[in-house]
Amino acid sequence: MAFPRCAWAGSVLASSLFTSLGAAAHPYLFFSPAEEAALQAKVQDGVPESAYSAMCTWVWTPTWPLTNSQGKCLEEVAFRYRMTGVAAWTSSVVTTLASVEGVDPGTFFDPNQLAWFGASPIPIAVAYDLVYDQLDGATRQAVVEHLEQYGVLLNSAVEGGALPPLSGDLIAAYAGLGLLALAIRNESSHPDVQQWMTTASQQLSMAALVDGWNPGGSCDEGYDGSVSGTPEALRFVEAYRRAENVDLLAGTNLEMAPAWYVYGWLPHQRHASWGTGASLMGHAFAGEHLISVGQSGDQLGKWGWQQIHGLAGIDALYRPIPLSDLLAVALWYPTELPDIADPASAGYALDHWSQDTKNPLDGPLGSDLGEGGTVYFRNGWGTDSVALAFKASDEWQPFSHNDSSSFILSAYGVEMVTDPPTAQSQDRDDHSVVLVSSHNDAAAERTSYRGAFHEVFSTERVGYAAADARYPSGTHDAGDVHDPADDQWSPVERADRAVVLVRGPRPYVVVADDLSADGASAQPYTWLLQLGPQSWGASAGSGAPEDPFRFEFNGGQQLLVTMVAPQMPYAVVDWHPDALSHLQLSATMAPAVQGQFLALLQPQRYYGDIEQPMIARLTVDHGVGAEIYWSDGYDRVLARQGAAMSSADGSWTDARLLWVRWEMGVGLTGWLAAEGTQAFVGPLGLYDSGGLATSAALSYGRIEVQSAEQPAPLQIAAYGPWITEAWLNGSPVSHVRVGDYVLLPAECDGPERCNGIDDDC
Repeated sequence: MAFPRCAWAGSVLASSLFTSLGAAAHPYLFFSPAEEAALQAKVQDGVPESAYSAMCTWVWTPTWPLTNSQGKCLEEVAFRYRMTGVAAWTSSVVTTLASVEGVDPGTFFDPNQLAWFGASPIPIAVAYDLVYDQLDGATRQAVVEHLEQYGVLLNSAVEGGALPPLSGDLIAAYAGLGLLALAIRNESSHPDVQQWMTTASQQLSMAALVDGWNPGGSCDEGYDGSVSGTPEALRFVEAYRRAENVDLLAGTNLEMAPAWYVYGWLPHQRHASWGTGASLMGHAFAGEHLISVGQSGDQLGKWGWQQIHGLAGIDALYRPIPLSDLLAVALWYPTELPDIADPASAGYALDHWSQDTKNPLDGPLGSDLGEGGTVYFRNGWGTDSVALAFKASDEWQPFSHNDSSSFILSAYGVEMVTDPPTAQSQDRDDHSVVLVSSHNDAAAERTSYRGAFHEVFSTERVGYAAADARYPSGTHDAGDVHDPADDQWSPVERADRAVVLVRGPRPYVVVADDLSADGASAQPYTWLLQLGPQSWGASAGSGAPEDPFRFEFNGGQQLLVTMVAPQMPYAVVDWHPDALSHLQLSATMAPAVQGQFLALLQPQRYYGDIEQPMIARLTVDHGVGAEIYWSDGYDRVLARQGAAMSSADGSWTDARLLWVRWEMGVGLTGWLAAEGTQAFVGPLGLYDSGGLATSAALSYGRIEVQSAEQPAPLQIAAYGPWITEAWLNGSPVSHVRVGDYVLLPAECDGPERCNGIDDDC
C-alpha cells in the first residue's frame, strides 16, 4: 500500500530546527526531570533486582515492522536507561530508532489487525520519549516522520467505523493514535496531530473508560476484550493527564476495578481467569489496578497487588515482565496508602458483592454477572484458605474455551481444579462441565455453552450459585435452540448446575448437575473435572462414596472427590495433553433422558490434615442426595431433579438444593434451602414466603434464621413446639404460634391478631 505523503509534502521540519529545539521539545510523556529521582527510588523499592534480569538488555536491529517481542525489548531497554541513568543502555535503542528512516508503515498496514497495528507505534513513541536526550536531530526527525505516517493510517482506520465501539482492537488503535500524537506534537508540523490527540481522548473516555466498565469494576466486554488494548489505553490516559491536566478516569467505573480483581484473588496467588486473559492481576491489568487503587484509596486493592502480583514477587509470574508492569509500579504504586496485613481484620467481606446486596442479580453487580460473569466464594483471605470461582455467561462467547458453568477451585496454595485459558488450550473438552452428545456419542465435541445465573447468595456458613448452561454459542437469540436442523442445536432442554462452598474448619464443595435431554431422547452425559497443573497422581479409587478418588499435588495437598448419582457413572482418570498437562477425571453415564450428578470435593493440606468423613448415598425420590458423617454430627445434601418435590428419609423440599448441618448435642446448626420456599428436615420445618430462606439454627428453645433477601421475607414458618424465642438476620423479632409452628416476623394488627391469625403475639 502506497503511503499518501502529499498531504503535507514539504512541511516536515528541517534537521537544524530539531537540533535547536533541544530539551524544550522533549515530550516527557510520563515524568519530568524533577520527578525522575523519586520514580527511580520507587522502582528500586518496588521491583526486585531479579526482575531486571528478565528484561531485555539489547535491541537487535529489526526488520520492520516490529514484532511484539521487539517492541517490548525496545521499551524495556529504554526504561532501564531512564531508571538507572546509565547511558550505555541506549546504544541499541538509538540504532533501532534511527533505522525507521525510510520505513513506510503503509507497506504492512492491515485494517483487520488493529489490535496489533494500533499498538505497534507505541513502543516507538515511548522509547523516543525515554531516550530523547540521547538522540541527534536527524534521528528525531526520522522518528517524527515515521509516527506521522502511522497517525494518518490509524486515523483513517478508526474513522471507518467498521469496529465495535468497545472492541479491544479499536481501543488499541485509539491509544496508539493518541500516544504518538503526544510524543511528536512539539516537533511535528502535520496539521492533524492535535486532532488525533483530541479524537483519542474523546473516544477512549467514552468507549474504554466509562461505558466499558461496570459498576462492580469488571470490563463490559468481558475478560478477553478488556485485556486487548487496555494497557496501551492507560498509558495514553496518563500521558494525556500530564499534558492537558485532564483526568479521563475520574468518576468512572474503573475506580471499582480493585474490588473486582481482588475478590477474584485465589489462594494459589493467581487470579481466576477465562479466555485470553491468562493472569488478570498479572500482566495486562497492572496499570488499571494500581491507578484505581490510588483513585479509590482502597487498601484491599493494595493488599491484592502485594499478594498476587507482589512487589517482591513481580518476577515470579509465568511470563517475563513487560514494561507496562514496571511503568505501572513507577507511576501508580500507592506508596502513601497504608498497608493492611489481613483483609478480614480490616472489615472486608469475603464476597465481592455481599457488601452491596444479598442478591447481586437484582443489584448493582447484575451487569458484572451477565456478561463474562464470575462469582467468587472463599472461607478466608490467606494462602491457607479455600476459594471457589464459578462462571456463567448469558452473552455469546466466540471461543469454545469460554464456557458457562465451569469453575476453579483453589486451596492451600495450589490450583486444585483449573479452567485452562487460551494460552494453554482451546479444546472443547478442557473444562469442568458436563458434555452432552447430540448423536449418542459420549463427550462429543460441541460449541461453547452459554447460560445465566439463577441465584447467587452467601451466608456465614455457605456460598451458593446456580446457573443454566443449556444454550450453545450464538443460538439463544437466533431462533429455536432445540432445532436439530441448526448446526448449533443443543441436545438438552435443561442443563442446570449449582455449586456450594461449605465454609468453616472443614471446607468442601458441592457440585450438583441436573440435565434433561431435548425431545425425551436418551443422551449420554459425561461429567468432566480438570485437575490443576500441579496435580501429579491419583490413588486408586472408584469415586463411589465408600471409595473416593484421592488426587495428589506437588506440595503434598490432596483433593478427595466423591461421585453420587442415581446410577454410578463409569469414571476414568487420565492425563489431558495440552500446553500444561494435567490430570482429568471423566465420568460417563449410560444414555438416559435425564442425567443427574452430585459431586463432593474436599481439599486437604496433606493426607489426614482434615477429618475425612464417611459418605452415604441417600435414596431420593425425584433427586439425588448424600449424607456426610463427621465425628461430631452430619451434613445432608439433597438436589432435586427438574421441578419436582424431592424427598429422602424424612426430608422433603422444593428447593433446588438443600443442605443442612446437624451437630451432636446441639441440633440443627446450619441450613441452606436454595431457590425454594419450603423444606422439612427432622424436627425443623421451614416455609419462606419470600422464596429464599437460607439458614436456620435451633438451640434451647430458640430459632435463628438468616435470609438471603434484604429486606427479609414477610413470613417464615418454622416447625418447633418448644420454640420460645425467634431471631431474624441477627436481631430478635416478634413471632406468633400456630399449633406446632412459629411464624416470624409477626405482623400484628393488634394485641390479639398477628399475621392475619387470631392468636397472641
